[in-house]
Amino acid sequence: MLLSRWVEVDGTGDDTLAAHTLRMLKYHEPGRPSLLVDGPFDQKGVAAVGPDGPVIEGSPRFELRQFNSVGRLIAVFRVDAPARGDPDDALDRYVQAAPDARVMFEMMGLPDVLPAFQSLQVNRAGWYWAELFRVGTPRTAEWLVFDPRGRARGVVELPSGLEVHQIEPDYILGRWVDTLGVEYVRRYPLDRHGS
Repeated sequence: MLLSRWVEVDGTGDDTLAAHTLRMLKYHEPGRPSLLVDGPFDQKGVAAVGPDGPVIEGSPRFELRQFNSVGRLIAVFRVDAPARGDPDDALDRYVQAAPDARVMFEMMGLPDVLPAFQSLQVNRAGWYWAELFRVGTPRTAEWLVFDPRGRARGVVELPSGLEVHQIEPDYILGRWVDTLGVEYVRRYPLDRHGS
């Protein structure tokens, strides 16, 4: 079980903000060391700190929970949409790169639904950027964007291999690695007015 907890600097106020069930499997083959493997599609407790306090994914659905500076739930950001994807189909795509992994993952079982998000960032203006969960390496990564009041404002597509480090009102800054392993800093302009 993965717990997101609120603890004051002095050690008081120990409250659980979110709990996520994680499945792990100890896998052993003769002549090799044992491996501890976690489930491929478990919700990982995606979180970030916003201007009013921490923000944590709320469920496998498209939901974020915002807490204030004393750990009280103050807002829920939600998009009413069905959970994405089929775990069995996702497993097929996931193990294409490592077919031997299928045996381990089938032994531990799969969740009923895939997680909604795989990362979360909050920019200085208080906008929440939640990267939608994806399996494999699609050409683009989709980010669901919420304004400071928690309203979903749209989806932004970014190159799949971009590791986002900073989101500003007029640009996104990240690290990208080419096929030879060379790292680049990339900056993408943001046009909030559309074309």
